[in-house]
Amino acid sequence: MKKILVSACLLGESCRYDGNSKPNEEVKALNERYDLVPFCPEVEGGLPTPREPSELRNGKAIHKNGEDVTSFYRLGAEKAYNLCRYLGIEVAILKEGSPSCGVHQIHNGRFDGKMVSGMGIAASYLKAHGIRVYGEDQIALFLAEEEPKPRPVKASTTPEKPSFRKTEKPKFNKTDARKEESSEASSQAKGKSFRRPEKAGYPKKKSFDKPKGKFAGKGSYKGKPSFKGKSGSYKGKKTYARKGQAKDKAE
Repeated sequence: MKKILVSACLLGESCRYDGNSKPNEEVKALNERYDLVPFCPEVEGGLPTPREPSELRNGKAIHKNGEDVTSFYRLGAEKAYNLCRYLGIEVAILKEGSPSCGVHQIHNGRFDGKMVSGMGIAASYLKAHGIRVYGEDQIALFLAEEEPKPRPVKASTTPEKPSFRKTEKPKFNKTDARKEESSEASSQAKGKSFRRPEKAGYPKKKSFDKPKGKFAGKGSYKGKPSFKGKSGSYKGKKTYARKGQAKDKAE
């Protein structure tokens, strides 16, 4: 159970300067959820009960009779902090208006009952050393700050699995094949060279040997060409033969 340092007079202990207490029911109700540790810096610093009332003047604790009792207040503040360190206490709920425990208001130092903004010696010492201090009228604020805050939801860092699609094999399109054949025929008609792609189903184009001579005109050759093809054959110096015709005599 979490421990809280509490001004002893708020829990009903008679330790005030006039020998009385200032019990606070809202503070006492915290005992159901926390371990309340009572502490009076003025008594623990060595001052008796009852005692002369004290107020702060220029940072010093002065009795109503003019006696400087600052050393007792500082000793009590150091003991309060040492107790917090020993018990692992991080929060203190203190009596507002006290020259030792005041959190937001203290008496003005003239002993006329008027209050001014300021902190008591013990409250200031505890806050300077990292202890969270609250007045007895700040219980709601203390409980609100003590409520566990929801943790932010972290975004998922798991990478998504890549989706794989099956690649379809290209299909042989007869229409495209016909277009290629017509393109080839039109290219040949225009005298342009057309190279048909080698695909399954197409016969390889036959190779023809180029004649080793010059062609001078219709049916005449010069040199010693050699020609073979579907329409006829040529061998020798000037011998030319066509299918279905007799061979000319060689010179």
